[in-house]
Amino acid sequence: MVASVIVAGALALVMESISAGLAAAGRNEQEMFAYRLAADRLDRALAESAVAGARSGEVSHQGVTYAWEVRPLGPDARGLRRVRCTVRWTRRHRRRSLQLERRILSAHVGGPGP
Repeated sequence: MVASVIVAGALALVMESISAGLAAAGRNEQEMFAYRLAADRLDRALAESAVAGARSGEVSHQGVTYAWEVRPLGPDARGLRRVRCTVRWTRRHRRRSLQLERRILSAHVGGPGP
């Protein structure tokens, strides 16, 4: 009888750790998708020289909707132009976000900078 209680307790701990591991894997997968989405949107904006104004949209992936926005920022202290992509999504009723920023030479954005 005591052995069955110990086995039941151990089994509950194993199940809880598996559940926590699966939740962490799902969270990591969503963060990696958001990172790849941000990198892709920055690449597209730079390739199209379309960093003069903000661009935004939404993408769905495995039942999660990711809202993205690419926005030009002012130059940094070295005169490099900055472009930032923000990706937002909701996981288990909690809002998540990720930002990726690139610094580029003004010549790569269709002309001289400020």
